[in-house]
Amino acid sequence: MVPRLAQPDARMAKLDALPWAGGVAFVSCGVRLGVRVDDAAILDHLSAHLPPGRAPATEPEVDYLFSLRTRGACERGGVSRLYSGCRLVRRSRGLDYAMQLDLLRSVLESCIASNAPSRIFVHAGVVAWRGRAILLPGASRSGKTTLVTALLRGGAKYYSDEFAVLDDCGRVHPWARPLRIRRDGMPPRSYPVERFGERARQRSLRVGLIVVTTHRAGARWRPRLLSPGQAVLSLVRNTHATRVRPEMTIRVLARAVQGTRAVASRRGDAEHLAMTLLGTPKTRSAIG
Repeated sequence: MVPRLAQPDARMAKLDALPWAGGVAFVSCGVRLGVRVDDAAILDHLSAHLPPGRAPATEPEVDYLFSLRTRGACERGGVSRLYSGCRLVRRSRGLDYAMQLDLLRSVLESCIASNAPSRIFVHAGVVAWRGRAILLPGASRSGKTTLVTALLRGGAKYYSDEFAVLDDCGRVHPWARPLRIRRDGMPPRSYPVERFGERARQRSLRVGLIVVTTHRAGARWRPRLLSPGQAVLSLVRNTHATRVRPEMTIRVLARAVQGTRAVASRRGDAEHLAMTLLGTPKTRSAIG
Protein backbone atom coordinates (compact mmCIF):
# COMPACT_ATOMS: atom_id res chain seq x y z
CA MET A 1 0.00 0.00 0.00
CA VAL A 2 1.26 3.46 -0.89
CA PRO A 3 -0.59 6.01 1.28
CA ARG A 4 -1.94 9.25 -0.13
CA LEU A 5 -3.54 12.38 1.25
CA ALA A 6 -7.30 12.24 1.64
CA GLN A 7 -7.45 15.88 0.53
CA PRO A 8 -4.68 16.31 -2.07
CA ASP A 9 -2.80 19.59 -2.11
CA ALA A 10 -1.86 20.99 -5.53
CA ARG A 11 1.60 21.69 -4.15
CA MET A 12 2.05 17.93 -3.64
CA ALA A 13 1.61 17.07 -7.33
CA LYS A 14 5.31 17.03 -8.19
CA LEU A 15 6.17 14.86 -5.17
CA ASP A 16 3.22 12.53 -5.82
CA ALA A 17 4.37 11.97 -9.39
CA LEU A 18 7.69 10.46 -8.27
CA PRO A 19 7.99 6.65 -8.11
CA TRP A 20 7.22 5.13 -4.68
CA ALA A 21 8.13 1.58 -3.70
CA GLY A 22 5.60 1.21 -0.87
CA GLY A 23 4.59 2.49 2.51
CA VAL A 24 2.28 2.15 5.48
CA ALA A 25 -0.92 3.84 6.60
CA PHE A 26 -1.99 3.72 10.24
CA VAL A 27 -4.05 5.40 12.94
CA SER A 28 -2.58 6.61 16.23
CA CYS A 29 -4.64 8.37 18.92
CA GLY A 30 -7.28 9.20 16.32
CA VAL A 31 -4.81 10.67 13.81
CA ARG A 32 -4.52 9.09 10.34
CA LEU A 33 -0.92 9.07 9.11
CA GLY A 34 1.03 7.58 6.24
CA VAL A 35 4.69 7.04 5.39
CA ARG A 36 5.87 6.28 1.86
CA VAL A 37 9.38 5.37 0.70
CA ASP A 38 11.10 5.12 -2.66
CA ASP A 39 13.35 2.20 -1.64
CA ALA A 40 11.72 -1.12 -0.72
CA ALA A 41 14.77 -2.06 1.37
CA ILE A 42 13.88 0.56 3.98
CA LEU A 43 10.45 -0.98 4.58
CA ASP A 44 12.10 -3.72 6.66
CA HIS A 45 13.44 -1.08 9.06
CA LEU A 46 10.33 1.09 9.17
CA SER A 47 8.03 -0.64 11.64
CA ALA A 48 10.46 -0.32 14.57
CA HIS A 49 10.32 3.48 14.21
CA LEU A 50 6.55 3.89 14.02
CA PRO A 51 4.45 4.98 17.04
CA PRO A 52 3.53 2.38 19.67
CA GLY A 53 -0.09 1.30 19.95
CA ARG A 54 -0.90 2.20 16.34
CA ALA A 55 -3.58 0.40 14.34
CA PRO A 56 -3.26 -0.34 10.62
CA ALA A 57 -5.49 1.77 8.40
CA THR A 58 -7.98 -0.04 6.17
CA GLU A 59 -7.71 2.59 3.43
CA PRO A 60 -4.66 4.37 1.93
CA GLU A 61 -6.12 7.86 2.44
CA VAL A 62 -4.51 9.72 5.36
CA ASP A 63 -4.61 13.22 6.84
CA TYR A 64 -0.83 13.56 7.26
CA LEU A 65 1.67 12.12 4.81
CA PHE A 66 5.44 11.76 5.23
CA SER A 67 7.74 10.90 2.34
CA LEU A 68 11.26 9.48 2.62
CA ARG A 69 13.46 9.48 -0.48
CA THR A 70 16.72 7.56 -0.10
CA ARG A 71 17.39 5.95 -3.49
CA GLY A 72 20.74 7.09 -4.84
CA ALA A 73 21.79 8.53 -1.50
CA CYS A 74 24.72 6.11 -1.29
CA GLU A 75 26.14 7.33 -4.57
CA ARG A 76 28.82 10.00 -4.65
CA GLY A 77 27.17 13.31 -3.91
CA GLY A 78 23.81 11.63 -3.33
CA VAL A 79 21.27 12.97 -0.85
CA SER A 80 18.31 11.66 1.11
CA ARG A 81 15.23 13.76 1.83
CA LEU A 82 12.39 13.62 4.33
CA TYR A 83 9.15 15.50 3.59
CA SER A 84 6.18 16.32 5.77
CA GLY A 85 3.46 16.91 3.23
CA CYS A 86 5.20 19.06 0.61
CA ARG A 87 7.57 20.62 3.16
CA LEU A 88 11.17 19.45 3.14
CA VAL A 89 12.06 18.54 6.74
CA ARG A 90 15.70 17.59 6.15
CA ARG A 91 18.08 17.05 3.28
CA SER A 92 21.14 14.93 4.14
CA ARG A 93 24.18 13.90 2.14
CA GLY A 94 24.76 10.18 2.04
CA LEU A 95 22.51 7.59 3.61
CA ASP A 96 22.26 6.91 7.32
CA TYR A 97 19.15 4.78 7.86
CA ALA A 98 19.29 5.18 11.63
CA MET A 99 19.49 8.98 11.48
CA GLN A 100 16.70 9.34 8.93
CA LEU A 101 14.40 6.91 10.70
CA ASP A 102 15.03 8.54 14.08
CA LEU A 103 14.07 11.88 12.54
CA LEU A 104 10.99 10.28 10.98
CA ARG A 105 9.98 8.91 14.39
CA SER A 106 10.34 12.37 15.90
CA VAL A 107 8.21 14.16 13.28
CA LEU A 108 5.53 11.46 13.41
CA GLU A 109 5.27 11.75 17.20
CA SER A 110 5.20 15.54 16.99
CA CYS A 111 2.37 15.37 14.46
CA ILE A 112 0.35 13.01 16.65
CA ALA A 113 1.00 15.04 19.80
CA SER A 114 -0.18 18.25 18.10
CA ASN A 115 -3.28 16.79 16.41
CA ALA A 116 -4.66 13.97 18.58
CA PRO A 117 -8.30 15.01 19.13
CA SER A 118 -8.78 13.43 22.56
CA ARG A 119 -5.28 13.17 24.03
CA ILE A 120 -2.79 15.62 25.52
CA PHE A 121 0.90 14.74 25.16
CA VAL A 122 3.29 15.92 27.88
CA HIS A 123 7.04 15.46 27.43
CA ALA A 124 7.63 13.17 30.40
CA GLY A 125 8.93 9.83 31.49
CA VAL A 126 6.24 7.64 33.03
CA VAL A 127 6.34 4.51 35.18
CA ALA A 128 3.64 2.65 37.09
CA TRP A 129 4.02 2.01 40.81
CA ARG A 130 1.44 0.64 43.24
CA GLY A 131 -1.41 1.21 40.79
CA ARG A 132 -0.56 4.85 40.07
CA ALA A 133 1.60 6.68 37.56
CA ILE A 134 4.77 8.59 38.39
CA LEU A 135 5.32 11.45 35.91
CA LEU A 136 8.76 12.92 35.26
CA PRO A 137 8.16 15.98 33.05
CA GLY A 138 11.16 17.41 31.27
CA ALA A 139 12.69 18.36 27.96
CA SER A 140 15.11 16.18 26.02
CA ARG A 141 18.48 15.74 27.75
CA SER A 142 17.01 16.59 31.17
CA GLY A 143 17.83 13.08 32.40
CA LYS A 144 14.32 11.64 32.46
CA THR A 145 15.26 8.44 30.58
CA THR A 146 18.08 7.78 33.04
CA LEU A 147 15.65 8.16 35.93
CA VAL A 148 13.01 6.01 34.21
CA THR A 149 15.62 3.27 33.77
CA ALA A 150 16.59 3.46 37.46
CA LEU A 151 12.92 3.23 38.47
CA LEU A 152 12.47 0.15 36.28
CA ARG A 153 15.43 -1.50 37.98
CA GLY A 154 13.73 -0.73 41.28
CA GLY A 155 10.59 -2.61 40.29
CA ALA A 156 8.39 0.01 38.62
CA LYS A 157 6.71 -0.85 35.32
CA TYR A 158 7.34 1.00 32.09
CA TYR A 159 4.86 3.37 30.46
CA SER A 160 7.08 5.80 28.51
CA ASP A 161 10.42 7.58 28.38
CA GLU A 162 9.12 10.36 26.13
CA PHE A 163 5.41 11.19 26.56
CA ALA A 164 2.75 11.09 29.22
CA VAL A 165 -0.38 10.61 27.11
CA LEU A 166 -3.38 11.96 29.01
CA ASP A 167 -7.07 11.43 28.23
CA ASP A 168 -9.84 13.92 29.01
CA CYS A 169 -10.12 12.57 32.56
CA GLY A 170 -6.42 13.20 33.20
CA ARG A 171 -5.53 9.49 33.20
CA VAL A 172 -2.21 8.34 31.73
CA HIS A 173 -2.00 5.87 28.84
CA PRO A 174 1.13 3.93 27.82
CA TRP A 175 3.42 5.21 25.07
CA ALA A 176 5.78 2.27 25.37
CA ARG A 177 8.37 2.67 22.64
CA PRO A 178 11.91 1.28 23.20
CA LEU A 179 14.03 3.23 25.67
CA ARG A 180 16.25 5.82 23.95
CA ILE A 181 19.53 6.04 25.88
CA ARG A 182 22.49 8.34 25.25
CA ARG A 183 25.95 7.29 26.40
CA ASP A 184 29.21 9.25 26.43
CA GLY A 185 28.10 11.88 23.95
CA MET A 186 27.12 9.27 21.34
CA PRO A 187 23.83 9.40 19.39
CA PRO A 188 20.95 7.75 21.30
CA ARG A 189 20.38 4.03 20.85
CA SER A 190 17.15 2.06 21.33
CA TYR A 191 17.00 -0.71 23.93
CA PRO A 192 14.13 -3.13 24.58
CA VAL A 193 12.29 -2.39 27.80
CA GLU A 194 12.71 -5.98 28.96
CA ARG A 195 16.44 -5.36 29.37
CA PHE A 196 15.71 -3.09 32.36
CA GLY A 197 12.42 -4.28 33.81
CA GLU A 198 8.79 -5.00 33.06
CA ARG A 199 6.49 -3.39 30.55
CA ALA A 200 3.19 -2.21 32.03
CA ARG A 201 -0.15 -3.55 30.95
CA GLN A 202 -2.05 -1.52 28.35
CA ARG A 203 -4.36 0.30 30.76
CA SER A 204 -4.71 3.87 31.92
CA LEU A 205 -3.74 5.04 35.41
CA ARG A 206 -4.39 7.97 37.68
CA VAL A 207 -1.35 10.14 38.37
CA GLY A 208 0.06 9.43 41.83
CA LEU A 209 3.20 11.57 41.81
CA ILE A 210 4.75 14.31 39.66
CA VAL A 211 8.52 14.75 40.01
CA VAL A 212 9.97 17.90 38.45
CA THR A 213 13.73 17.39 38.37
CA THR A 214 16.87 17.76 36.30
CA HIS A 215 20.23 16.15 36.83
CA ARG A 216 23.14 18.13 38.27
CA ALA A 217 26.36 16.40 39.29
CA GLY A 218 26.68 16.36 43.06
CA ALA A 219 23.21 17.82 43.69
CA ARG A 220 21.28 16.67 46.76
CA TRP A 221 17.63 15.72 46.57
CA ARG A 222 15.81 18.43 48.55
CA PRO A 223 12.22 18.28 47.34
CA ARG A 224 9.76 21.09 47.84
CA LEU A 225 6.04 20.51 47.53
CA LEU A 226 4.30 22.16 44.60
CA SER A 227 0.79 23.54 44.75
CA PRO A 228 -1.75 22.22 42.20
CA GLY A 229 -1.28 25.42 40.19
CA GLN A 230 2.50 25.02 40.18
CA ALA A 231 2.12 21.38 39.17
CA VAL A 232 -0.08 22.36 36.22
CA LEU A 233 2.46 24.98 35.12
CA SER A 234 5.27 22.43 35.27
CA LEU A 235 3.26 20.23 32.87
CA VAL A 236 2.18 23.13 30.63
CA ARG A 237 5.84 23.97 29.94
CA ASN A 238 6.31 20.47 28.53
CA THR A 239 3.01 20.06 26.68
CA HIS A 240 2.84 19.87 22.89
CA ALA A 241 -0.67 21.20 22.31
CA THR A 242 -0.64 24.20 24.65
CA ARG A 243 -0.62 26.73 21.78
CA VAL A 244 -3.06 24.94 19.49
CA ARG A 245 -5.55 23.71 22.14
CA PRO A 246 -4.97 25.80 25.26
CA GLU A 247 -8.41 25.30 26.85
CA MET A 248 -8.34 21.51 26.49
CA THR A 249 -4.74 21.40 27.69
CA ILE A 250 -5.44 23.30 30.91
CA ARG A 251 -8.61 21.31 31.60
CA VAL A 252 -6.88 17.94 31.18
CA LEU A 253 -3.79 18.93 33.15
CA ALA A 254 -5.91 20.29 36.00
CA ARG A 255 -7.73 16.96 36.21
CA ALA A 256 -4.42 15.08 36.08
CA VAL A 257 -3.03 16.87 39.16
CA GLN A 258 -6.17 16.56 41.31
CA GLY A 259 -5.30 14.64 44.47
CA THR A 260 -1.72 14.20 43.25
CA ARG A 261 1.48 14.96 45.11
CA ALA A 262 3.97 17.07 43.13
CA VAL A 263 7.55 17.83 44.15
CA ALA A 264 10.51 19.65 42.59
CA SER A 265 14.27 19.53 43.19
CA ARG A 266 17.54 19.07 41.39
CA ARG A 267 18.91 15.56 41.67
CA GLY A 268 22.22 13.79 41.63
CA ASP A 269 22.43 10.02 41.30
CA ALA A 270 19.36 8.51 39.59
CA GLU A 271 19.57 5.18 41.41
CA HIS A 272 19.45 6.86 44.83
CA LEU A 273 16.47 8.99 43.86
CA ALA A 274 14.65 5.95 42.44
CA MET A 275 15.05 4.17 45.80
CA THR A 276 13.63 7.24 47.54
CA LEU A 277 10.64 7.58 45.21
CA LEU A 278 9.71 3.91 45.27
CA GLY A 279 10.53 3.23 48.90
CA THR A 280 13.02 0.62 50.07
CA PRO A 281 13.50 -0.95 53.52
CA LYS A 282 15.35 2.23 54.50
CA THR A 283 13.18 4.81 52.77
CA ARG A 284 9.53 5.70 52.58
CA SER A 285 7.79 5.67 49.20
CA ALA A 286 6.84 9.10 47.88
CA ILE A 287 3.46 7.71 46.89
CA GLY A 288 2.85 5.88 50.15
